[in-house]
Amino acid sequence: MSARPRRDDDGRDGERRGGLLFLQAIKENNQNLADARSEYRRENTRIGEQARTIRMRRGRSLNEIAREMGVSGPYLSDLERGHRTWTDELGRKFFEALRR
Repeated sequence: MSARPRRDDDGRDGERRGGLLFLQAIKENNQNLADARSEYRRENTRIGEQARTIRMRRGRSLNEIAREMGVSGPYLSDLERGHRTWTDELGRKFFEALRR
């Protein structure tokens, strides 16, 4: 008697393997997403640190720049610490405020 592959009760062994492959693909995709999020956070933090350095070198206070940008001081602080995301619009406002 030859050994048969294990089958589910309804005889669908291919679906079981397919399901396991699908779960593995999801796991790999989730890891790729987590890696991308980590890289995004590092980049956002780097941008914020550079913005803070530029602002401080120019002798401008956080609240002064925030007011000129039209955002609150805590919001700009969050941007500088990488806790919020810089957008093109915020970057433009930041550098316009530095020029004044």
